[in-house]
Order: sequence, then C-alpha cells, then structure tokens
Amino acid sequence: MSKVVDKVVDSLTSVDNHKSAGIGRRMKAARDALGLTQEGLAAAVGGSKRGIQENEARNRVPGGEVVARMVDLGINANWLLAEEGPMLLADLMAKPEPPKLNVPALTAILEGLLKAGAPPDKAVAAAFEFYQINIDRGLITAEGIGVARKNAA
Repeated sequence: MSKVVDKVVDSLTSVDNHKSAGIGRRMKAARDALGLTQEGLAAAVGGSKRGIQENEARNRVPGGEVVARMVDLGINANWLLAEEGPMLLADLMAKPEPPKLNVPALTAILEGLLKAGAPPDKAVAAAFEFYQINIDRGLITAEGIGVARKNAA
C-alpha cells in the first residue's frame, strides 16, 4: 500500500477503536440494567460467558449476532455501539405526555367570546389563542390560576 492509503487506514482504524472503546462498558451497563449475570446474558444472546467477559473487558467487540440479540432484549443498538440515544428501546419509543389543559379556563374564555358576539366559527380559534397568551403570561396554568394572578390577589 502507498503511504497515503496506510495513513487513511490507520486513521479509520483509530476512529473505529475510539468509538468501540466504550462498548464493553456500555455492554456491562446494559447487562446490569437487564438484571443479568454474564452467564445469563451469554445464554440470552446465544454466546459464551467467556465471550461476554472478553467484550466487557474491551478485549473483543461483540459481533453482529450478539448486538442483534441485545436489541431483542430491549437495548438500543445505537447506544450500545456509539453511545447515541437512550440505553433502552422503551425510552427511545416513549411518547411524551400530552400537555394538560385547563378546561374551566378555556371554557370561560370561549363562553366570554360567544357572549361578546364573536362568530362561533372564529370563537374557537380565538379562544385557544387567548388561552395560550394567558398561559404564556402566567395568568393561568394548566392546573388553575397562574402565579401572576395569585400575586395580584
């Protein structure tokens, strides 16, 4: 090989080694999170206890089959291999809780707009806009009266 190619290959190898250096540590953390011993993880992934020990000691990078089986156990492969994202697939797929809504406040706003003569087709959008303005200003919260209103009382 030429000196340029050797340099590129060495550079790529060092990058791969740098990325893989933490795999053993993450593999142990994943095993602990799953509540498994080295022997238990070996049985779960179809490997050997010695292989798991070698992986965790960073003497050997786990093969694709081991990684795939860990994904089957609920471990995020991106986290395991590159420490990107959460450890557990369940955390990766968790949906955020929808925002709470102060229904009495929104109802009062809508009723006020309708009593003031706002056309019904425009009153709903206006009520949500006014509601959000009051949330942003701290006049109301999703749970009730806002901080600004309590301080004025």
